[in-house]
Amino acid sequence: PKTPLRLFGITLKAVAFLLLLVTVNYLITILPGCPKVQDSKAKLPSSPVRPLFSTVPIIELNPLILGGGNGFGAAIARRFGEEGAKVIVTDINVEGGEKVAAQNPSNLIFQRQDVTKESDWNMVLDLAFSKFGRMDVLVNNAGTTYRNKVRFNLLQVEASLIFLQPTSEVTEEEWERVFKVNVKSIYLATKALMPRLIEQGQGGSVINISSTGATRPRPGLVWYNATKGAVTNVSKWLNSEYE
Repeated sequence: PKTPLRLFGITLKAVAFLLLLVTVNYLITILPGCPKVQDSKAKLPSSPVRPLFSTVPIIELNPLILGGGNGFGAAIARRFGEEGAKVIVTDINVEGGEKVAAQNPSNLIFQRQDVTKESDWNMVLDLAFSKFGRMDVLVNNAGTTYRNKVRFNLLQVEASLIFLQPTSEVTEEEWERVFKVNVKSIYLATKALMPRLIEQGQGGSVINISSTGATRPRPGLVWYNATKGAVTNVSKWLNSEYE
């Protein structure tokens, strides 16, 4: 077979293809009616709805961070507090939540909350509005999962999957818990918070923490991934309704 011609280790066909891409990109930017993407001063169309964060300094915000006792939630709460925001941190784990709040007691307040109970939602929102007069940001970070039902067989070269405990063996209690914490909590949040945000008339931001598992299938955590798919879709539809 003939050896392909190369330029600095790259085949000439590849070089020609790259030159074609560069040329097409250049032509697109100079044709009439096309946006000049290389112009840093080009203005984007104005949005009919401006995000809250673009109009209010973080120091003036009053966020409510759910699942703030560890991990992502703790990091989010700490950062808001560092920026000067007055934050209510909630978690069902009292020890973890109090530990986070103690790191910045002037800006972080801990309140125990079970996100699957409507009474706890009303209690926490009553606290936020009575203490600050309003609430600007809700971060729905509370979440749970169950033990992965699939394990890698490290003894095989192919590292094939051995279904030692298939998804069909997820217990009903595990299934109910993961859907209550990950999905029902957002239903309760919407029911309790949206009327208050509308009434206060100052806008607000609701941030629901999803997962790559919502769109990237992986064995063993089927029902957890299903809850995160629900979180992603619910967030889109809520945005379309309340924007």
